[in-house]
Amino acid sequence: MAIIDNHFKEMSDKGASDLHMMVGFPPLIRLRGELVPLEQPILTAESNQEILYEILGPVQRSVLEKQKDFDMAYELRDVGRFRCNFLYQHRGVGAVFRIIPTEILTLEQLKLPEAVCKICEISRGMVLVTGPTGSGKSTTLAAIIDHINKTQSKHHYSSNHRSTSIPIKIIQRRSLEQSRSYPQALKKCLASTDLKNIWEKFGEYSQRLCRRGFA
Repeated sequence: MAIIDNHFKEMSDKGASDLHMMVGFPPLIRLRGELVPLEQPILTAESNQEILYEILGPVQRSVLEKQKDFDMAYELRDVGRFRCNFLYQHRGVGAVFRIIPTEILTLEQLKLPEAVCKICEISRGMVLVTGPTGSGKSTTLAAIIDHINKTQSKHHYSSNHRSTSIPIKIIQRRSLEQSRSYPQALKKCLASTDLKNIWEKFGEYSQRLCRRGFA
């Protein structure tokens, strides 16, 4: 078991939403909106990198060191799934982890307006769901896709850097883990699917592919 797995378990047991691993502090969990330290030693640049690199593969480490930022998903059996953001600060590598809810809320439970519900009926075009961190982008997308999955016969394809609470019937592909690159994953899905789900920020090349594929 990786060292950080113990932090994830404690985080889940206490009902926290996030885990922060930053040099100069002990591991911090976000509990009821407040950052609370775990009873662990203060993280040094060396100890934090050792803990974080334990759950990264060689390719993922290389991308992180080159781009200074990397997103992925991590799953711990009997505990949950976690959305991971690795980053560099002036004192070294750090990371923030958010637990992913296992239950997909419906459009009705989210009390979304009728205009949002009608998005599920769109057959052509591009729909953008944007907002700051924690605003509910992934929750909204999951509800929309779940509704389409239950009411329509569509071939869905999801290409993303990190796992999200999407319906299990949808084909999900994580770039870098299951494809050579994010643009390549997008390009491969354009011709054969009815609905493409892009769950992450993407560059100019990927935007051109999307515009061409959704036109």
